[in-house]
Amino acid sequence: MSEPEVQTSRTSVDYQEHERSESSERPLIPRASKEVQNLLLQHENYLRETTLLARTERTREGDQGQLDIDYHVEIYFAHFHSQWPIIHKPSFHLSKDSQPHVLILSFAMIGLWVTGGRAARTRAKNMHEKLVTLLESRMGDWKSQKDFKDTSWPMSTFQAVLLNVIFAPIREAPPDLQNRCSSMVRALTTTCIAGGLFCYGRIRAQLTPNESLLFSWTWVEETKRLALALFKANLLYNTGMLIISDLGIPLPDGGYLWDAPGSREFYRRYHAQVESGTYETPLICNIFRDVQRGGQGLGLLLQTDSWLGFLASEQERSGGG
Repeated sequence: MSEPEVQTSRTSVDYQEHERSESSERPLIPRASKEVQNLLLQHENYLRETTLLARTERTREGDQGQLDIDYHVEIYFAHFHSQWPIIHKPSFHLSKDSQPHVLILSFAMIGLWVTGGRAARTRAKNMHEKLVTLLESRMGDWKSQKDFKDTSWPMSTFQAVLLNVIFAPIREAPPDLQNRCSSMVRALTTTCIAGGLFCYGRIRAQLTPNESLLFSWTWVEETKRLALALFKANLLYNTGMLIISDLGIPLPDGGYLWDAPGSREFYRRYHAQVESGTYETPLICNIFRDVQRGGQGLGLLLQTDSWLGFLASEQERSGGG
């Protein structure tokens, strides 16, 4: 039985090179591989073999058969993604079969919860407890206090950690599980501060000249959104580890490029944006510094994306950090 994959580097896909012809039909969610479809059973067996999960008998209500991964990933993107838009959807669809299983299962877990059924939510809770246990058991693989050296650092694992700690308060997890998630937030924050996740210059320094514009833009954009989601998770868990002045990154794209349906449209929109002179935005920490000094700029947050409204609330609460 193969061990579930956790520590796998995220490679954003240049979907210009992988895009199918316009005449072909592309399903919303690619067909899941047999390995992914069987992963839940593999995952339980792995946890039992490593004594992380006690063997228990399934109840009739809890035994729902094989989980439809594709369907619940689709539900995730349709109903949850806009609230925490940290995954570049076109890139994910084209690289789905190479993504770490822990990330795909995190999508499916949230998709199960969103459906709202009692049995589905029970299953989502069970998945959550197992995924948190798995991520904890591998913390030594993804936690560090070193600089990120290139784009091969495990972004997908970080995204999976974030989704699981975000899900804990959503499902009103027991206090002990929320405390464990709080510890993971602190570990991930320590790793990302040391790695340079909150410094735009250090993020850009990891790119190389031979990488395409689309790859570079997508990777930087996902990194910025990961940093902002981690900042918000720190607020949820009241860690006190980050303040607004730590956000040395520009605002993320408001959706104009992020939601471009294909590489051709991405490049058209990108060049139109550059020509209009609206491509570059100031660093978030500088926006709030200027607001503190009586300048304008706070409206940029909501103009960019409504999910950034939490930054405006934090500005009012803390006076800008």
